[in-house]
Amino acid sequence: MSYSDIFLICFPYIAVLWVYAGLILLRIFRKFKELNYFWNEILICGCYITVSFLLPYMVVLPTWTVLIQLAVVGGLLLIPFIEYLKIRNWAKNAEFEKINERDYEMFIIRFPEEYTTARDIRRKIYHALIPIIILICYSVALALGGYNELNGDQFGRFLIFNIGFALMNLFTLGDLFRLYNFKYLPGWAVHLFTSAMKKKELNSYSSPPGTIMAIAIFFILPFPIFTSIAMLIGISDSLASLVGKNYGKRYMRVSSDKKLEGTLAGTISGIVATLIICFIFASYWPWFVILILALIAGGVFALFDYIDHPTINDNLSVPIVAGILMGLVAYGFGLI
Repeated sequence: MSYSDIFLICFPYIAVLWVYAGLILLRIFRKFKELNYFWNEILICGCYITVSFLLPYMVVLPTWTVLIQLAVVGGLLLIPFIEYLKIRNWAKNAEFEKINERDYEMFIIRFPEEYTTARDIRRKIYHALIPIIILICYSVALALGGYNELNGDQFGRFLIFNIGFALMNLFTLGDLFRLYNFKYLPGWAVHLFTSAMKKKELNSYSSPPGTIMAIAIFFILPFPIFTSIAMLIGISDSLASLVGKNYGKRYMRVSSDKKLEGTLAGTISGIVATLIICFIFASYWPWFVILILALIAGGVFALFDYIDHPTINDNLSVPIVAGILMGLVAYGFGLI
């Protein structure tokens, strides 16, 4: 099928991505002077738009998947609708104290000042789920040998794509309702944000949706490279944070809170994870190419951990830069 034919099949997903990008851009224009992370939000918006146009190249989607797309989006939109009915019922019964509890300014005031180790672990678990889901879906698909007209690789990508899209929707809708109309956010979602967000993210988008979209850009690359990029955020970043906070003694720079021990742990794990993934799923690749890819993964992680840019989340910068460089190497050596 041509790009335009696949584009039409994917259009429900693409339209959703455009709507999200538009709402992010709208908030940037409306809150321009209040934003602490202007370029970070521009980058997130760019990730949504980029994925929307690359989507037809990413995965084989049979025409019947349009129904799945509509079910995913429609099912998630039921959540705020249920909350709307709940709030209307509270207003009808004059239970205004419950409605007042759904005030975002009050949420900000009550938000914990201290970013504890327990909260950091929960946040890192969410990140670690990304590569775990990717590896499980792909491995199961290969073991089954595919499904219907899809071979093992295509079916694995199909599963990853649809689950990833559902998670992206869940987190993006949560962020949009948190920032635009907090009262329609259910209690479990409020607890989720409280347990994993940092205080500096209260007036910005949280980490998960942007991270998912930054990684998703490189779904067009061979599976080992795509997975290695996801591992940099899901495993390397998590390990670097936990080691640095609990065992780190030497700061990378005076103005940074990153510790040398944490950066080394993240860098080494990025190199090792890339080597293992490539040797498992692409053992026929030249060994020196796999080594170059691994060194790029570790090197990019170390570089951005050292830079520690104050207004651009490294959960965006690391996968984007690593993905571009690894993609160029893969193209140069004829892997794609």
